[in-house]
Amino acid sequence: AGSHASHCIINECKHAVWFYTVCLVGDVHLSDASSLHFSEEPQSQDALHGRSAILRCELSGPEDMRYWWTQDGRRVEDSERRFQEGSNLKFTAVDRHADTGNFQCVASSSSTGETVRSANASINIK
Repeated sequence: AGSHASHCIINECKHAVWFYTVCLVGDVHLSDASSLHFSEEPQSQDALHGRSAILRCELSGPEDMRYWWTQDGRRVEDSERRFQEGSNLKFTAVDRHADTGNFQCVASSSSTGETVRSANASINIK
């Protein structure tokens, strides 16, 4: 962040407030980028149709993280059968039609706005 801060100072800007904001956002982004990483990513797994399953997701980083899940790029909506519990995605009864595809855990920091996505995981329903 030190070299980035000096780079900000070298840049000329007539609007001091704008200048300050750009530098601050740059520094925050640089310092937080390395701290956001998954301590547990969802793993692909086998499951029997109609049985329960869980995709786990955990992030090492700030406390202000918000989590959500996507299935083939679309946000997963909670239902009685499939819902988010904490940062994990829980299935009370997997469905071979509704639960195919790639699931991804997405985490976003409320303070910095930085967002990270897990690797894809799928449920192989038997």
